[in-house]
Amino acid sequence: MIRVSTRFRPVTPPDQPTPTSEIEAPPPHWEGDVLLRDGRTAHIRPIRPEDDQLLVEFYSRVSDESKYYRFFSPMPTLSERDVRRFTRVDHRDRVALVLILQGRMIAVGRYDVVEPKEAEVAFLVEDQHQGRGIAQLLLEHLAQAGRERGVERFTAEVLPDNHRMIQTFRDAGYRVASGYADGVITLEFPIDPTDTAIGVMRDREHVAEAASIHRFFHPRSVAIIGASRRQDTIGRLLVHNLVTGDPAGGSTSSTRRRARSAACRRTRPSTRSPTTSTWRSWPCLPRP
Repeated sequence: MIRVSTRFRPVTPPDQPTPTSEIEAPPPHWEGDVLLRDGRTAHIRPIRPEDDQLLVEFYSRVSDESKYYRFFSPMPTLSERDVRRFTRVDHRDRVALVLILQGRMIAVGRYDVVEPKEAEVAFLVEDQHQGRGIAQLLLEHLAQAGRERGVERFTAEVLPDNHRMIQTFRDAGYRVASGYADGVITLEFPIDPTDTAIGVMRDREHVAEAASIHRFFHPRSVAIIGASRRQDTIGRLLVHNLVTGDPAGGSTSSTRRRARSAACRRTRPSTRSPTTSTWRSWPCLPRP
C-alpha cells in the first residue's frame, strides 16, 4: 500500500487557500497523457478550482487507513475549507497534480514550499490503484515542476511502518537522507536529475510501454469482421492464417452478417455482442 504522511508547513496558512484572483495559469506542458505500470493510459494535470467535486468523490473512495497515513490523524471526510484549500493553488509555491483515469480522479500529488528552495511533498493514491507506480510517476512530474519553479530539495515525513513509501523515494534514484524524531521519519533529497534517477524513469517508461502493447501481441481471442468463405478473399486468407498459427490459443472467430461459419470456425451473427475476451479484430473491406 502506498501511503505518504506529510505535515505541511505551507506558506499560505492552512485555513487560507490561495485567492482565486492570485492563481496564475500553470505551464501547458504540465498536462498530458501518461502510461501506468500496467499499460493503462491516464491523464496527469494540475489541479483546478473546479475539481472540488472530483476531489470529494476521490477522497470518499480512499480507505480510512490511507487517510490516516496521509494526515497523521483520523480524517474521514474533507471539510469545505479543506476542499477549497486543496483545489486552489498558485502553481508556484503550492503545486498539486492529479491523475485522471476514465473521468475519475485516482491520485493527488502536491508540494508546498516551506523554505526558500525547499518544498514538502505528499501523495494520496486511491487504494485500488496502488502498486501501479503512480507515486513514482507523480514524484517525477512534481520534481520537474519544482525545478522549473526554483525548488532544489524535497522533504517528506513518513511514519516508520510505511516501508513501501520509503522505498519508493529511495528507488526513485535520488540521494535520500533520513532522520528520525518524535516517531516520524523525515526524508530529504535534492531533486536534480541524477543519472540513476533518469535511468529509473526510463526503466519505468519501458515497463509501461511494454505492458500497453502486450494485449495486442498476446490476445485472448481474435475477431475477423467481414470474413468470407471464398478462397480468393483477404478475409478468408486471414482466417486461414490465424487458424493455422493459432495466435489466441484456438479462440479465433469471424463475423459475417449472412454466414454461419467460415474456415470451420463458429461465427457470431453480429459485432454488437462480442465476448469480453476479444482484444484484437481485423475488418476485411473490399477494394474501393
